[in-house]
Amino acid sequence: MQMIDIAILQQSRPSELAKLAGARALILVFVSMMGAGLCGVLTFSAIASGAGQKQELARLVRSSLMFATVSGTFLAFVIAAFGRSLLLMMGVESQLDGTLHVLYGMIIALPPLAVAIALSMYLEAIGKPIIVVAVNLLLMPLNAILAWQWASKTPLAGASGALGIVLASSTITMLGAAILLCIVMASCEADELDVTIPMPRTLVWQLAGFGILPAISTGLQVVGIGNLIARSLRLEHADVTAFQIMMAMQNIGVTIASGFATAAGVRVANAIGENDARSAQHRAVLCLAICLAIVAFFAFGTTLIYNVALDWWPLEKEVAISIRREAAFIAIWTIAVSFQLMLSAVMVALKDQIVAAACAIFGSFAIIIMVSFATPMGLSIERLVLCGIVPTIAVAFVQTMRLAYLRVDMRYKSLNRDDTSSRY
Repeated sequence: MQMIDIAILQQSRPSELAKLAGARALILVFVSMMGAGLCGVLTFSAIASGAGQKQELARLVRSSLMFATVSGTFLAFVIAAFGRSLLLMMGVESQLDGTLHVLYGMIIALPPLAVAIALSMYLEAIGKPIIVVAVNLLLMPLNAILAWQWASKTPLAGASGALGIVLASSTITMLGAAILLCIVMASCEADELDVTIPMPRTLVWQLAGFGILPAISTGLQVVGIGNLIARSLRLEHADVTAFQIMMAMQNIGVTIASGFATAAGVRVANAIGENDARSAQHRAVLCLAICLAIVAFFAFGTTLIYNVALDWWPLEKEVAISIRREAAFIAIWTIAVSFQLMLSAVMVALKDQIVAAACAIFGSFAIIIMVSFATPMGLSIERLVLCGIVPTIAVAFVQTMRLAYLRVDMRYKSLNRDDTSSRY
């Protein structure tokens, strides 16, 4: 949807792009934190699904809806209260009022977005990810049509340009949340969703406690990468352009890995629910191998494509030379980030989210510190990429050692099934 919005603004109101970019740079941090904070929905639902506990799944649906609604509303109020100050801290000074209005148009969709994320995680956990994909594919053309119309004029007086497009996306987000809610409600039996049955508040607190550290670590990761990208703007013009192009391709590879990470988390948690530690290990290794193979093929395939396509791609000669020189480094970084994402997902599925979050926090601060030390020595794409690769590989190594320990621990616990089930 973001790509659709940018394309429409470039065609109709290019002067509004700065407002959209400023508001999205801030909202991205909070949305990323919100999504990570809801990871307990995926893990708990997948474990209950593996154990065949339908009543527990129904309780999780109700608890997840409450937790998501409260989380989204809380973040919306925080951004509404401190949005101007946060934008100024980010360096957004020109068109501040216009950017703030666009930001307000975004935050009205935070509660339904949180609900949509929670319901999507629930559907993925019970083995119905195709429904989530189908809903997203259905909404994309609707978002494009509505954004195109509201870019010039909306039902609200004075709302157009970036604000109109954001209101269109917010409207589609609300529609998507409503569709997913109807699907989930239809998939549950009436007696399982009986609202007269008291819902234990402890489950809501468990979801919140499970997701708080992943939310913080994800926010810091976004800030760390954002700091690295911001420093890249100090490079020469050709290097800045080349770096942005390669980072866009890296985002595609990381998105692919995120999908596999979700699948790995679900399958491992299903195995834990089935009380099958050996199957959990096999599924984790298989998902890691498949993900690495596909991401590596994509990353190095992109590098080869660069070498062929840059001859006819309409780019400045200096930009093309910079891409050819640095594409391999970006490919290695993409693989490292993808591997680290997969490891984190498996650790969260094993309810080891505290260690996973601690590793991510360490990696985030390491990136910020390394970039700060590299700046006085003179920035280059190589140094920026190394500032990203080194902490990522270090975090992945620690996570690998932790999973190796958990593997041995799970084998030991499997000798006593009662002990295993009480722990996992």
